[in-house]
Amino acid sequence: MAVRQDLAPPNIVEKLFQIAKGNFSVVHRKLETVFPARIARSPVRTTILWDYDAAGSGAKDQESFHSALDALGFDIERIDYKKLTEEEMGPLSLLVIPWATARSLPADDIDRILGP
Repeated sequence: MAVRQDLAPPNIVEKLFQIAKGNFSVVHRKLETVFPARIARSPVRTTILWDYDAAGSGAKDQESFHSALDALGFDIERIDYKKLTEEEMGPLSLLVIPWATARSLPADDIDRILGP
């Protein structure tokens, strides 16, 4: 038969003694909420074709893509769609083309993006 004992949670001095002894479990839960763990995965090169002249809803759309991908931990690079070169179109893991940029892309850039 087990009898439950009512123990008070450790005070700050007791926690410091535990830390000094090498027991960090007393602060583990607190640190977990301050420094949340990120999912370990290989970085994905993410390129957003950016229209720096976009205004209004088009600019907000671009920023939304950037914010969402950044929150998910993607390595993001903004490239001005007007200065798009073959080197920048190298091996991409993820290419994001927001609406503001998509409507402004010239036909030859669309063909280069889609490939042969």
